[in-house]
Amino acid sequence: METEARFSPVILALALIAVGGTLAMMTLWYNTSFVRQISDNGFGVLSLFIVFVIGLYFLYLQLSLFVLKLVQKQKRYFQKTNMLTISGMKSQLRSNVKMMYLVSLLLMGTFFSIVGLYSANANVEQNTKANYPYDYMYVSHSDNQHESEHVGLLQQSLQDQVGYASYKYDVLYNDEHGRQAIISLSNYNTAIQGLGGEAISLDKDEVYVISGQPKEKMDQSIPDFIQTIFQQAKMTPRVVGGSNQNIMPAGYFNRLMVVSNRDYVGIERIQGLNPIHVFAYNVDNWKEDVATTRALTDRIGFSEHGEFGLFSAGDLFSVEKNSKNLMFYVGFMLSLIFMIAALSMIYFRLITDLDKEREKYKGIMKIGLSKKELSSIVSGQLAVLIFVPFIVASLLFFIGVAFLSEVIGGSLSSVTAASFIIFLVIQCVGYLAVNNRYRRALFKRLV
Repeated sequence: METEARFSPVILALALIAVGGTLAMMTLWYNTSFVRQISDNGFGVLSLFIVFVIGLYFLYLQLSLFVLKLVQKQKRYFQKTNMLTISGMKSQLRSNVKMMYLVSLLLMGTFFSIVGLYSANANVEQNTKANYPYDYMYVSHSDNQHESEHVGLLQQSLQDQVGYASYKYDVLYNDEHGRQAIISLSNYNTAIQGLGGEAISLDKDEVYVISGQPKEKMDQSIPDFIQTIFQQAKMTPRVVGGSNQNIMPAGYFNRLMVVSNRDYVGIERIQGLNPIHVFAYNVDNWKEDVATTRALTDRIGFSEHGEFGLFSAGDLFSVEKNSKNLMFYVGFMLSLIFMIAALSMIYFRLITDLDKEREKYKGIMKIGLSKKELSSIVSGQLAVLIFVPFIVASLLFFIGVAFLSEVIGGSLSSVTAASFIIFLVIQCVGYLAVNNRYRRALFKRLV
């Protein structure tokens, strides 16, 4: 006999605060500075998860007690077999709540894994262009002896394609501090307009900072090495803005400093700075034209010592798309397995207590309960065990998806609806199968 659980308004309130608070922090208040500090910290995220998981259990338990208490006050409680159904659920409340709680967590993991993998799969193009902003980028250092040959090959291969456009701009860097670079205003405007961005204007001493890692937090500070360069050029630098829209392959530079053309002339004269020539190209069918991409990659590729390199968005897109498709397929199959596992957990929990339940119902049938009425009681209790966790997981799933849509900036309504319908059908079929097998096993020796 398990100990009887008692309803506590205080515990219910604390559980509501724990679950509601963590959900609000990760959705409504996600962009606040306080929540950002927590979410940027691994320990903070773990703490939020633990608070949510513990709070969800007590919310399950206390809400179950509260609902049962309300039902017992209704007139329908005394009709037909409702009293026996509720009494049976209350007698095993703790074990039932533990089962429903674990199944809810399992279903939530299943739901979110599908949508998360789909969102990663759907945003491959966006992520590709964030890493490689142009369709083709040929980066050539000053000691590259193959520049003319490679640029000619690129132009010859791409110039007849629909949507062809070419851009050239230069960047200054130092070998010892290669993660930072400087670009002139005119070169930057050429590069950003090729990406559909707006040109900027800068006066003397004004600096505009470009992040080399578009997905990382923007850092508009000027590195010490660049500060030294600016001092040698007799500049009094002042940062007036910045952007996460990269104009180089992601990670090629940590930061790129845009200066006025006038200041750039003085910086060019400083010894130790070497130019990088960037030849960028856009075409309409960069995703589909795999043959051209492979031919250019085979002919040019990357040099052993870093004198040049060809960055192809189409090549990256193809690799990422294939890997994400594979992940989505595997994830979907695993999700189906988890769904079946959740139903199996409930079934084996029922089978474990089968003999005890059979003896209980034998006694009840002696006072006049028919098999049809018994079947109704068993089906009702089983429906609660199977569908309550599904409803809870679905509600949390819809809340999470609404937040995820805001984060990735795209709609997930179609995959959310499709996933929900598929899993609901599986849940209904699973309920019918489990209900049928369990009732047959229960009635097998029931006199």
